[in-house]
Amino acid sequence: MNCKTCNTKMQARGGGYLFCPTCRTFEIVEIEEPDTGPIIFADGRCPKCGRMCGNGGHGPLRCRCGWVGEIDLRDIEMAEAFIDEVRKQSDEIRSKPCSNLTDN
Repeated sequence: MNCKTCNTKMQARGGGYLFCPTCRTFEIVEIEEPDTGPIIFADGRCPKCGRMCGNGGHGPLRCRCGWVGEIDLRDIEMAEAFIDEVRKQSDEIRSKPCSNLTDN
């Protein structure tokens, strides 16, 4: 995107705004983030180089050496089932009164 004042190419900055290095002005932009589904962080060891790699919260594992893993839908379904079970157990625990408190 170019600056509206001087037509110089704007530079992207964090926080949803662009910066013009010529005019030294900022322009706020709407950032549309793609719907990537639930955020699930995963780490693993790269089968190619042996370094640790991760997925940054979404998508397949990616390594600095260029290796990219594949997403297995069964793994996603198992992770979602596990999260649902943990939520159910947490709700059950919160709904029970604490029996070790005494009224003195």
